[in-house]
Amino acid sequence: MEALEPFLRRVLADLTGDPPESFELEEPFRRSAGIDSLVVLQVVAAVEEAFQVQIPDDSFEDLRTLGDLVRIASAVGAGAEPAHPLPVGRRSVGG
Repeated sequence: MEALEPFLRRVLADLTGDPPESFELEEPFRRSAGIDSLVVLQVVAAVEEAFQVQIPDDSFEDLRTLGDLVRIASAVGAGAEPAHPLPVGRRSVGG
């Protein structure tokens, strides 16, 4: 889990343009600027690819915070160094 939380913060920062340290572990995504369900799906896809894990579809209902995502991704085996870090880059939602 050591590499997971910083990785998630970097991906969220790349996708939203906010600094990585601005994301609180237990703050609901809907309160964080620019984090909607599409961004969450992009983060999940980045975790799955970088850590070579599969996050079950039924887990999406429980993804409300960064802390939830850390716990769920850790439960499926993410957490060591990523197999290959992703150059996510800032993307506009819907474009």
